[in-house]
Amino acid sequence: GGRGGLRRSGAAGRWGLAALAVIGIVVVGLPLLGADSIRASQERARAGDLDGALDAAESAERFEPYSAPAALQRALVLEAQGELNRAARAAREATREESTNWENFYVLSLVEGERGKRQRALNALTEARRLAPFRRFLREIEIPRAADAEKRSGGGRRRS
Repeated sequence: GGRGGLRRSGAAGRWGLAALAVIGIVVVGLPLLGADSIRASQERARAGDLDGALDAAESAERFEPYSAPAALQRALVLEAQGELNRAARAAREATREESTNWENFYVLSLVEGERGKRQRALNALTEARRLAPFRRFLREIEIPRAADAEKRSGGGRRRS
C-alpha cells in the first residue's frame, strides 16, 4: 500500500511543482511586461506620440493593475495631452498605490496646480516635501494663485 501512495504523491508533487513554476512565471513575468510597457510609453512620449504613449501606459496597468509607476506614467501622458481631470485621477491613484513615493505627490501637485486646484496642489506638494525633505527644489516651488495661473496660460483651457 505504501508504494502506491508514494507514486500518487510523486505525480501530485510533480503537478504541484509545475503549478508553482507557472505561478512563478506569472509573478515574475507580468511585472517585467509592465515595466517594458512603461519604458515604451516613455519612449513614445519623448517621440511626440502621445496616443501611443497612453496606450502603452494603459497596457502597463493591465499587466500590473495596482502599479504606481504605471498610474504615474498615465498621469504624465494625460497631462501632456491636456486631459487634466483624468491626469489628476491617475496621479491620485499613484499616490494611493505607493503613498511613500514623493514623486507621485509631486506630479499630483503639478497637475492639481494646472487645474487651478491650489489647495489640493499645496496639500500634495506638502506631502512630497514631507517624504523628501532633502529635495531642495521641492522647497522652492510655489503654487501660483488661480489668477496668476490664468494669466500665464492665456486665460483659456487647453484643448485636447
